[in-house]
Amino acid sequence: APSTPTRAKAVAEDPSVFGILPTAEFPAKSRLVITHMSVENFKSYAGARIIGPFHKSFSAVVGPNGSGKSNVIDALLFVFGKRGKKIRADKIGGLVHSSDAFPDLQRCSVTVHFAQVIDAEVDEDPAGPADTNGVEMPGSRVLPGSRFTVARSATKKNVSTYSVNGKSTTMATVTSLLKARGIDLDHNRFLILQGEVESISLMKPKGIVPGEEGLLEYLEDIIGSNQHLPRIGELQTELEAANNERATAMARARAVERELASLAGAKREAEAFLEKKRHALEARGEQGASLRAR
Repeated sequence: APSTPTRAKAVAEDPSVFGILPTAEFPAKSRLVITHMSVENFKSYAGARIIGPFHKSFSAVVGPNGSGKSNVIDALLFVFGKRGKKIRADKIGGLVHSSDAFPDLQRCSVTVHFAQVIDAEVDEDPAGPADTNGVEMPGSRVLPGSRFTVARSATKKNVSTYSVNGKSTTMATVTSLLKARGIDLDHNRFLILQGEVESISLMKPKGIVPGEEGLLEYLEDIIGSNQHLPRIGELQTELEAANNERATAMARARAVERELASLAGAKREAEAFLEKKRHALEARGEQGASLRAR
């Protein structure tokens, strides 16, 4: 399979993507991070707000009840294409901020800022070129030309639009772009909500009936090995068929061996008879030759 940078380049060069992503080949030790987020009139955020910059090892949002943890995750879910009900809103228009101070806002938006970075501890060229035109990541070098943004907006009338680097696009294109960068929106296991942590800890080791998700199935989905399950099922069916054919052939072979063993006595008797007959014929031939000689 092609490397992530190669896939990213192929997607970016696709005419349908408008060439909105940089096509540079990034070092294998680099990784994609979210530097910060921009929100405007989204849920509890009135007006424009910047969330971040995030630490290079940012991996969780923690805080007391009511501090806004869920709204940060909801903002990410919004950009990544989740429907309103998945973000605790009846409709997508319900995500637009509404309060006594701002009762008539008509639109909300969230922009996620990405960058490709190399951490200092694995950077083989710490003095190499860096992109300083934007939020920096202390302890990491932001690679030039690697920054890009993915944004989504929604109106009170439940109209939603997407953009990449400020250019209007579709959810399908966003999905392809992020998948090329290693973010699979079709199998979202990179955003774990607060309530899911407990449910994961209480999972059965393995689903008992087909379609039931246990910890094994959950991990297979994260790893991606579940995509091979259909082929594994086909191979198991083929293996069972081959085993059945082998069992039938072995049964026939054993039956032939038993029949062969039962004929062993008759075979020995026949061989003994033929041997006696041969000796008799040889003796008769020798006697006839002796008479002729006289």
